[in-house]
Amino acid sequence: MLRGATLSETATTTAHGARQFVRDALVDCPETVVDSAMLLVSEITTTSMAIWGASAVRIIVLRSSEEVRVEVHEPPSRPVHRRYDDVTGPGDGIVGSVADRWGVDHLAAGRVVWFEVEVGSR
Repeated sequence: MLRGATLSETATTTAHGARQFVRDALVDCPETVVDSAMLLVSEITTTSMAIWGASAVRIIVLRSSEEVRVEVHEPPSRPVHRRYDDVTGPGDGIVGSVADRWGVDHLAAGRVVWFEVEVGSR
């Protein structure tokens, strides 16, 4: 967990809901950080639902004065046809170019796709 971080959490069934939640959770952050985080959470949430078959995701936002970390928690996958072999789907390029750091953690409770945006880098 980020040192001195503030935690916000919700569940959503849409990318729009994920963007709104992130915007509200980061209301005091610089606009460029909020815009980056909203774009990233939208890409990841859309991929989680459209490609990986999640019907809902849990979003966690951790923010400190130095950085923002957003986690998209997917439930365990059902066996569905995968159209893409890459980690998050067709949005990999966007996530990799906008986030300062990102990755995927595979847990018994499902996948967690996360990204971090440094507040001072925007």
